[in-house]
Parts: sequence; structure tokens; C-alpha cells
Amino acid sequence: MTERSYKAGEQFFIDGDRGAEAYLIKSGSVCLYKNKDGQEIEIATISKGNVFGEMAIISDMNRMASARAIEDTVVSALHRNKLQERLDNLENDKRLDMEYLICFCQEFLPYSEHQGARDSKCDERTYDLIKAWQNDGKTMNFNDKLLEGIFRTLIGYSARRLPPHLKS
Repeated sequence: MTERSYKAGEQFFIDGDRGAEAYLIKSGSVCLYKNKDGQEIEIATISKGNVFGEMAIISDMNRMASARAIEDTVVSALHRNKLQERLDNLENDKRLDMEYLICFCQEFLPYSEHQGARDSKCDERTYDLIKAWQNDGKTMNFNDKLLEGIFRTLIGYSARRLPPHLKS
């Protein structure tokens, strides 16, 4: 990973930019926001230990929001080209689970749009995987903190994409 420093107010990226990196905040904080009708609408404030910009390295999408440092901030950046190399260094079960969740999230469609278009076994497997990581005591402790942050984010994304009858 590459370490970078951003001054308060400095932009990481703008909504619609082509993205190729995800960031792990080592110190400081970042505001994620969208511009709507000329006004900034804050989506979230991300602080130390959290990841943002992850969709850029797991999908081939433009940025869905803008990001700016709120205060002087240090991040570790991971380029999309290095993701597979990092995944290959994970324990087998974590690597397989993460690769599965990446594929699941790449569909990036709300349930109502893909209802019936995907085998329900896929949703059920995802539900079981999420439940195992969230509730059954599996540990998310990775040696790679950026991948751990991405994994936690993928669990959240996947849980929101499940059909209503599988949401807990």
C-alpha cells in the first residue's frame, strides 16, 4: 500500500471520477458527500481505521460520491491492480468468502430489480455467509487491515442486497 497525506479541505476524489484506489484512514477523518442542485449533502464522516472508496477496486464503476479530508489525514491507498495479490495472501476460507462477496456485490442491483433473475441459492448462501461472520463467532481479524475493512463493508453491502424474507 502507498501512504499519503492530505491537508484539511483537500479532495480525494469527486463524484463521477474514474476510481482505482481504496483508502484506509490511519489518522484524521474524511467527509463523503454528494452535490445535489448546487448543495453539498454529507453522506458520512469516516475516521481512523475505516475504509472508503472500496467500490472502485471491486467494480469497474465511477465514484458514487466525493471525498474530502476534514482535517489533516493520513491514509494507506490500495490500487485495484494489487487487490488480487492481497487476496491471495489471505487464509483460504477468508479469501474464498471475500471473493464470493465481491462477486455478489458486483451485481450492484437492488433486490427488486434482480428478483427472479438470480438463483435463490445465491441469496441463501450469501445469507448463511453473512450470518456466520456476524453472529456465529467467526473472527474477522485479518493481518491486512485494509482488506478487513473492505470485508466488513462487503458484509454490510451484501446484507442490504438480500431479499426481504432473508433479512434479519
